[in-house]
Order: sequence, then C-alpha cells, then structure tokens
Amino acid sequence: MICKTSNSYNITIGVNRNSCKIFNSHLNIQSLQCIESADSNNGGFGEVRLGKLKSLSGNVITIAMKKALLTSSTNTTTISTTSADDLERELRYMQLLSPGKQYIVQCYGHTIIGHDHYIIMEASKYGDLSKVIRNKFVFNHLKTKHGFGLLLRWMYEIASGLEYMHRLFVRHGDIKPQNILVFDDLHVKLGDLGLSDLHSVNDTGAEKEEGSNSVNDTEAEKEEGSNSVNDTGAKSIKTCPYNGGTPGYNAPEILHRKGPSLQSDIFSYAVTWLTVINGGIHENNEFMVAFDKAKKLCSTKYNSKESEDMLKLLEKCLSEEREKRPKASECVEKIKNLKKNVVSCSTVSIQNLCLKLNVHCGPIC
Repeated sequence: MICKTSNSYNITIGVNRNSCKIFNSHLNIQSLQCIESADSNNGGFGEVRLGKLKSLSGNVITIAMKKALLTSSTNTTTISTTSADDLERELRYMQLLSPGKQYIVQCYGHTIIGHDHYIIMEASKYGDLSKVIRNKFVFNHLKTKHGFGLLLRWMYEIASGLEYMHRLFVRHGDIKPQNILVFDDLHVKLGDLGLSDLHSVNDTGAEKEEGSNSVNDTEAEKEEGSNSVNDTGAKSIKTCPYNGGTPGYNAPEILHRKGPSLQSDIFSYAVTWLTVINGGIHENNEFMVAFDKAKKLCSTKYNSKESEDMLKLLEKCLSEEREKRPKASECVEKIKNLKKNVVSCSTVSIQNLCLKLNVHCGPIC
C-alpha cells in the first residue's frame, strides 16, 4: 500500500512486500518513507533523496534513495531501457560488494514508488568529498600537519575499498571526489557503482588462475551475513555499455579507446587525491600540472618525507602505461606504512570539524 502524506510517501510492508525488496534481512523492515528533501542531489544516474526505514522493533535509520532516470510518453511514464540496465547493474554490484561495508556504501534494497524505481542505500552524513573539502574549515585544516593525517586516512580507506573490489575483479569505473561519500567522524566510502564492470583479468593483466573464472569462487560468498553470490546473479551482471567515467579523471587507455582495466581505477584514484590536495580545483586532463601544483602545496604545508613518499606513490599511479601503476593492495600497504609515522587527526579535531560541517553544510544524502 502506498499513501502520500504532505511531502512524503509511506510504503507499508505487508500485502505489497515485493514492492520493497530488502537485501539485508536483519533490517526486518516495517515501513519506508521517501522524503521530498531540499537537500536532494542530482547525479548522472538520477535524483538522490533522503528517506527513512523503520523496523518492526521501532528503530529508524536514515537512508538515501537513488532514483532511476525516467522517460515519458503521452499517457505513461516508464523507466528507460538504459536506465533499467544501469539500475540492475548497480544493484547487483552493491549487493555483491556488501561484505566490504567498511569502505563501500551499503545497499539495503530496491523499491518502486508509483512509476519511480529507487535504490535504497545508507545515507552519508556530510555528502560527498568534493563538498566537504570546499568547506573553509576543512580546507584550512587540511593545510596543517594534523590535516595531513586526515588526508592519509581518507586515501587509505578508499584504497582499501578499491583493493576489495579488485580482489573480486570488479572495476569501479568512476573514481572522483563526487563519488566518495563522507560519514560519521569523517570516514569515507566509495559510492556510485553505476559504471562498475567485471574484468576477466587481474591487476597484472594475466588471465585469472584456473578455477577462479567465476565470481562464485570469491570470498564474498563466504563472508558471514552476506548473500550468496549465486543469489545476486553476479555472473549475469550486464557489462557497462561504455568505458568512460568522468572526463578529466579517466586513464590514458580510456582516452585513447584502448579499453579500461582494473588499473584504470588507480589512475583515477591519483587524480582524485591531487584534486583534494589542490583544494577541489581540478585541472581537466592536465595531470602533471595538477601534480606539480600539489607538490608545491605539500612542500609548503607538510614539508616531510612522508608527504614526499605520498607524492611518489601518486606519481606512480599516474603512469601512462597501466602495467607500471601499483596495485590497489600496494597502495594500501604503502599508505598504511606512511600513516605510522604521521600525527593522526585527533578525535577532538574531528569532532570540531564535524560540528562546523553540521552548522555550515547540514546532513546531505
């Protein structure tokens, strides 16, 4: 049953339980509410709105509801074929990657409200990273040595998310600050899997080992609390119909139409952090200009061996030849070692920044 009350839609789970398919069985959903929020964001996929899920026990969690793009005719409004494929692909990848919930945005399920199709996922408290770094308090904090600790933490968390995806032979396909979401205590996760695809080769370009051609062989199936990969239909996920992510973040092999690989994500990863270091200023396809600018800023802000080593890592990630780029696992290990010798961002500093973001940004999904 769907009923509209003022600016929200309520779905009572019961007779029409199939209208709200929830993957996470522990949620035990009673109702879902889609809020017509002024904080809604418009992305390449469609609108993202705030919502709420209420469990049978009475607990309520805030969610983000990502709407598929629609096409209209004279008498009906339907989901377009392309958007339907995007919706299905993103749903399946989010479900497949759900065991990596520490570093990848979680998908709770899918629902239909009227003619609108929505992916239901966890809401980030502070929006995407591009918005957060444009906040003057965060921007000024990143200029400090404590801020360098926060930067390394962000880099580590996103590299860990990529390592998990690449271990399952999944390419993200669109790494950029806008697709990195910021949660409690300024922890970050990878979001927007609409351009993700499966690859039949591993990070080194070698064919998968015999016996591991199926995603069913991955550890995702074995993780406690996860659905089996058979249930997700991972093997039948449709390939993304185009290679590109976002202009200015794409690797050379994509620009030159040689086809993407898992290592294409590593290039975009480097461009993303150059953009963050440069205060959100993005040099479109001028990668070495951005690198030189970041190098100068790091020398002024941090002036440490760790910041130099971080830049060397990013420079490797920007290699023209994909084979020369480090794997995601190597990035994780390198940043982990750098973090050991850097003053971490204190709990008090994080809390102060969160307060500033609450006041000046507000919660954004």
